[in-house]
Amino acid sequence: MNKYFIGIFIFLNVVSNGFSQKTVNDFQFVSVPEYYEFLHERDQYQLNTYTKFLLNKYGFNAFFESELPNVRRCDGLYATLEGSPGFVYTKLTVVLKDCEGNEIFRGETGKSKEKEFKRAYHEALREAFESVERLYANQKDVKVTLKDDVSEAKEVNVQQMSDSDEKNEENSVSFGTGVKMNNEVKTNNTYLNNDTTFSLSKNPEGYSLWELGSTKKLKGNLIENKEGSFQFVDTSGNTFPGYFDKDGNLIIETSFSQMVFLKRN
Repeated sequence: MNKYFIGIFIFLNVVSNGFSQKTVNDFQFVSVPEYYEFLHERDQYQLNTYTKFLLNKYGFNAFFESELPNVRRCDGLYATLEGSPGFVYTKLTVVLKDCEGNEIFRGETGKSKEKEFKRAYHEALREAFESVERLYANQKDVKVTLKDDVSEAKEVNVQQMSDSDEKNEENSVSFGTGVKMNNEVKTNNTYLNNDTTFSLSKNPEGYSLWELGSTKKLKGNLIENKEGSFQFVDTSGNTFPGYFDKDGNLIIETSFSQMVFLKRN
């Protein structure tokens, strides 16, 4: 009889744990470290950047730790790679944990026989992400906690920010990565990229970037971080670092190239 009750208890416990197990879609973002323990330099071989790029590609809202807006820590996942370079194979495994260190996802190990380190790590990472792709992730919109003029917390949706405030007023903002500059962004400035003209409009969290043509098309939003740098969120939800240089040109750093929007006026 005791064995019977023990069996029922174990069964119910397994069922309960199965129903309570969270999935990647229960979280709003993934934080990617700028260093991996098995490497010696920040973003060595661009492996951290490539990790973030692939996470965004496969349905996640991925940020470097330094780029995270004001979010609740436990609303996100924390990515890492387990790596083991070897004489025959370079191996990488993607692991996602919650804020308490619980493992939410462990991918299949990707392998490469390439001898050149960067090629080997990138090939192994692409193979490791095949199991990530099969998650068909579609993370929730990121909710950013802001403070208004009376210091009351409020939440906004990063991917659904208002672009209604298009007043042509001058606004002093911060440039670069946390360094205060004396440059000013004017919302009547226009910018040129690949023979296409763009403009900025002010919104409560920063600026909206518009492509100007026969119709005005929203390309994304520049969200000002608390340290004064910017995060560009395009209309598909992909995120990239952004900043203004000393001449007022807008720079958006994608994973493998730099997009320069030249200030025209």
